[in-house]
Amino acid sequence: MAKPSLVQAVQKLDKRYLKAPEVDGVDRSAQMEAGGQDVSAKTKPQDLAKGDVSVRVSYADTNDADGPATSSVVTVFDSGQQTAQLTVDPYETHFPFTVQIADVDPVNDTPEVVVSSYSGGAHCCGVIKVITKLKDSADWTIVDVGSFDGGPVPAKDYNGDGLYEFIARDPAFLYAFGCYACSTAPLMVLTVKDAKTETVSADPAFRKLQAGYLGGLVRAANSDNPNAYLAGYVAQKSLLGEGQAAWKLMLNYYDKSDDWGLQICPEPVKPGGDCPVKEITVTYPKALKRVLRENGYKLGK
Repeated sequence: MAKPSLVQAVQKLDKRYLKAPEVDGVDRSAQMEAGGQDVSAKTKPQDLAKGDVSVRVSYADTNDADGPATSSVVTVFDSGQQTAQLTVDPYETHFPFTVQIADVDPVNDTPEVVVSSYSGGAHCCGVIKVITKLKDSADWTIVDVGSFDGGPVPAKDYNGDGLYEFIARDPAFLYAFGCYACSTAPLMVLTVKDAKTETVSADPAFRKLQAGYLGGLVRAANSDNPNAYLAGYVAQKSLLGEGQAAWKLMLNYYDKSDDWGLQICPEPVKPGGDCPVKEITVTYPKALKRVLRENGYKLGK
């Protein structure tokens, strides 16, 4: 009997996920769109409010090496008092960006202001900033959640608890074992707690979200670039506590002739990313285990 293909093996192992519904998330935040290509024509500020928290987006003309440009200034008010200010640079202002007032950080008594912009460039990047009130304080701070694949990443409630999170493909898996278009990445779930970014991807509260995403990976399974696919697949399965089964499948189907991503630095890299010693070539399972470990994915027992 012929060995099943990678696609057949994945779909047999994860048949129950094929019909798992995708979770879109709920968004009842106050929000507005700012910026855009016609931003130079915008002279009036844009205002948004929810309860005691309000936001004003104003525009300022600047000059840089590329000539005249327009930047955005996001000013936050709590009970009418200015508490924080964030500047969105001219390049990100050139693209539409989203401003939300939504409950993200559970430790304070106010909603947060979320600014989700787009940095431009090939395969890049949604930039997330959260402006939040500090615990037991009247002070606010800006939390840089990060930059992620694709366009702006708005906050939504993905588990029904009333708090908002962010989802994005984990960039650690893009290009790790194949080209960008070849790569499969697991789904990250991020939030802000006590003014710090937290990754909560494996939290059982998001199991339905992760199951629906895995269903999409199962339906999209292909044998064209098995190592690039299997990396994201194993990581995604680990978020559901099923990493060992995926690892066993990977050992039977990875491409031993593909050396993309198998050159690693055996010592800590220098600032700037240079390896202080000669790189070594390892097997795909060893390289994948390292990527999983360094990015917090646990295969389980």
